[in-house]
Order: sequence, then C-alpha cells, then structure tokens
Amino acid sequence: MNKGHLMGLMAAPAGILAAAYAFVSYNAQRLPANTPEVFCRTKKRHTGKRSLVCVGDSLTHGKVGINYVDMLQASLGDMEVINAGINSELAWNVLQRIQPICQCNPDYITILIGTNDVEASLGIKESRKAIKEMDLPVMPSRDGFRESLTEICTLLKHRTQARIALLSLPPIGQEMDSIAFEKAADYSTIIREVASQMRFDYLPVNETMKDYVIKNAGNSPISFNGNRIFAMYKAIAGHFLFRRDWDDISRDNGLCLHTDMVHLNSIGARIIAGLVRDFVTGFCDGII
Repeated sequence: MNKGHLMGLMAAPAGILAAAYAFVSYNAQRLPANTPEVFCRTKKRHTGKRSLVCVGDSLTHGKVGINYVDMLQASLGDMEVINAGINSELAWNVLQRIQPICQCNPDYITILIGTNDVEASLGIKESRKAIKEMDLPVMPSRDGFRESLTEICTLLKHRTQARIALLSLPPIGQEMDSIAFEKAADYSTIIREVASQMRFDYLPVNETMKDYVIKNAGNSPISFNGNRIFAMYKAIAGHFLFRRDWDDISRDNGLCLHTDMVHLNSIGARIIAGLVRDFVTGFCDGII
C-alpha cells in the first residue's frame, strides 16, 4: 500500500465524522419556522388571531429535546404561537434581541430563561466558556442574571401590551443534592421575585418538576458532575444520526424529565406546556 492509499483510508473516516458533525449541528441549531422575525414578515398583518411569544433558550428552541412550543401550538389552535428561543443563550443575550419580540405586538409573552446562567456560574471554566462563546460583557453571576431579567421585563412591559408570565427553571438533573440542582432552584427564587416586582404572572416550573422528581426519580446511571456535556452530545447524536426517540434516550439515561439532565423529554415538555396553556386560557391564579 503506497502513501497515497494510506492517506486516503485515514481521510475517509475523518470525512465521515466531519459530515456527521455538520449534519447534527445543522439540525440542532436550525431556527424554528415560527420565529418572531418570520411572524412579523409573513403573518402579522394577515391574521386576526391572538398571539403568544415564548421567549427562551434551547428549552424553548426545542431542537435538542421535546418541543413544548409545538405542543402549545397544537393545543391552542386559535392562537399564533411564536418561538423566540435560541440555543445556549443567557438572559443577557435575550436582552440584546428584545426588539423583534416587541414588534410581534403579542397578546401574551412567556419567558423561560436562566438555565445557561446557572451553568455558567458553576465555576471559572464554565464562566470563561460562556463569556467567549456568548460574547458576554461581564462574568456571569447571580446579580447579573437578576439585572438582565429585570431589564428584559421592563422593556417588554413598556413596549408591549402583552400579559406576561415568568417561568421558573426546570431542575438540572435529578440529584437533589447537586450544586446544579440547587442553583436552578436558587435562580428560580430570583425569577419569582422579579415577577412579583413587575406584577407579572409566575409559573412554577421548578416547583412542579421538583415534586415530580421526588415522586418518580430512580437511580440514574449518569450524574451531573463531569457527564452532562457528554450526555448532551450523545443524546443529540442518537436522535439525529440514529433516529432514536427522545423519550427512549431519556429512559436509557434513567431520567424522568430530561434527555440529558437539561433538555426535556415529553413529560417535562408537557409540564411546561400545561402551565403556559393554563396561563393563556385563564386557569392560572396569576402572581404567586
């Protein structure tokens, strides 16, 4: 075998891996069809329906887990449901793209943001990674999250006529003594305080899901520490490359609400969709 043949054999697997990575990345990052920009460009002037904008990160974007926004659209057929979720974003990033959300002139807005703020605050390595990848101007922090969330709410309150609800954060994983699980609950107290301050509705996602974990979680073969990123990429590859169902991936990981300790299976997505649906249809009690 000559050198050219050897190089060809070595390049083939590398090429396959590169193609697989590109395919998975494209499908995981692809924006939803119903973004605020699309709505304003194609539907805003041609529909008499009420509208709901769901603001958030990958949990709302819905490409790397079950999409609760699609669930809402299916159950709220008389309403335009707009997906303003973008993977990996922190509250500061949402603040930078508030204008397209306002331009939708929605009747309702829900905000589910903060999971990436929690993850970015877990250590120096995580903080530096978030600053680099998400162009943050300052080190992620609890106070910084509160400040950005408050500014988001202030702008939406003054620039729209929407009824607005803040959602507390889903637990991260199901190990209740892990720092990530505890911080998701802690940041959720900030969300509740901001909702009360702004006189917005508050939807208790963290509390509802924590109760579900207490009643239903078994022993997961994966834990948060050191395994979360691997579990996420494994789940994404399993779904997009091997066409595995998100719920099958969730069961293999021993998780009751997640696929990979952060992103949602169908049970987790239904909990959020149910709380938002009750908010929109008038069955929630308002500020808690």
